[in-house]
Parts: sequence; structure tokens; C-alpha cells
Amino acid sequence: MVLQCLKKHGILSAVVFVAFAVGSAQAASIGLNFTDNNNAATTLPSATSVGVVPQVNWNNTGVAAGNTSNIVSPVAGKLVNNAGVDSGATVSWAPTAASGTYTITGSPSNAIERLFSGIVFVNNAGVTNVTVSNIPYASYDVYVYASGNGTSGAEGVRVGSTTYYMWGAPLTSWTLATSTNPASPIAANYSLFPGLSGNSFTATVFADPNYTTINPMISGLQIVQVAQPENDIPEPATMALLGLGVAGLGGYVRRRRNA
Repeated sequence: MVLQCLKKHGILSAVVFVAFAVGSAQAASIGLNFTDNNNAATTLPSATSVGVVPQVNWNNTGVAAGNTSNIVSPVAGKLVNNAGVDSGATVSWAPTAASGTYTITGSPSNAIERLFSGIVFVNNAGVTNVTVSNIPYASYDVYVYASGNGTSGAEGVRVGSTTYYMWGAPLTSWTLATSTNPASPIAANYSLFPGLSGNSFTATVFADPNYTTINPMISGLQIVQVAQPENDIPEPATMALLGLGVAGLGGYVRRRRNA
């Protein structure tokens, strides 16, 4: 009877909506896309949603070595999050040998190809280090978008003490790197480093020691906030939503009593 009354007066729908809204909130994330000298074909428009964890508002930069000041869009000189708001994080990247930017796919046919169409590469004797600092998340996953050169060359991607080795993989879907053995790279186009903490990390891209003729490359990276555990204190916005639902329910009960 109570559920029927709640449903009749729309209160049940409101409570269900609040619960759904709280549970389905998208995790905050920061995406960095390396372009070829800010070429339009390699730049991600702010409305383009892409990534293993899809997001919009990717930060675009088109230099082989630089820092936050070299971000050109969506907001020049800022590392914004998926909501387009300044995250407060900073980034720098520095190849250790001759390097440059390059276009792999001049006419990308899908969002994944567009993300991979521009790269920063470094001579096979060097590495590229990408350091992100002032990360605003207590815990986060890092996705590094990098792929070897077909089956003629493999590269490694390292964050912390973990390294993955990969060949190039088709850019029509996401393929996770899982091999930690340089003698056995697999076809992949991204590496995942989950559950990191601390306000900074460095991702390093380098030639697989068994394939030293390759110029290791990186197309971008993504930092995704790890969901808050259920027993953590909810954010103010979440509390406000729940409060609206409870207030509506309380109002209905009072009206029934006064009827």
C-alpha cells in the first residue's frame, strides 16, 4: 500500500531517480592528446568522446617537448578535466634524444583513430617521459595510449615498477597490453596502470630492447578517478540530491497525516 501511494504521488520515482543519479555519476578524468604540430586531423574537438573510459574535453598539444603552457585547447595553458574545468594538474614531457611529432593517420575514420593519429616520437636510443603533477584525485587509474610499429617494432610503456610491451594493433577497438616480457610483446594499443595514488606519476615510453630500430611513440594518456568507496563521506552535491528525495518523502507523509 505504501509503495502504491508513493508511486501514485511521484515520490517513488523521485527517490529512484535520486538513487540512480547518485550511482551513475561519471568519474572525473583528465585526457591528454598529442597532436602533430596542432594539425586539425590529429586534434580532438572538445565534444569528441573517446578513450577506454569515454570522455570529452581532451587537452591537445602539438610540440615534441613541453609542459602545461603548450596546451592549446580546450583551454590554452590549462589541463582541464572531462567537465572542461581547470583540474589544477600540470604536465611536462621530455624526450631524451632527437624527437618530433608526426601524423599516423591523416584522415581518421573514427574517434579511436583520431586519438592515435598524432604522436610524439623519440629516436630509438632515447625515451619519452611524461610527468603529471598536482593530480586532484586520491586514487586513480592511468591509461597510456601508445602502440608499437606493426610487427616490425615493439615498444615498452612503464609507470612505476610496471612495464608492458606491445606491437602495433588495429585502431578500430581497444586492445589492452598484458605482456611484461620484452621477448614476447603482444598486439595492443593501450596500457593500464590501476589504483595509483600520490599527486604525481611519470609514464615512460621506450624501444623494446629486442627491437631497438623502432622510434617509440605515444599518442596520449588519460587519468581516471577511482570511484569513491560506499562508506566514504558523500560529496555535498550527493547529499543535496538525497536531501531532496527525503524532503519530498517527508512532505508526503505529513500531508497524509493531516488529511
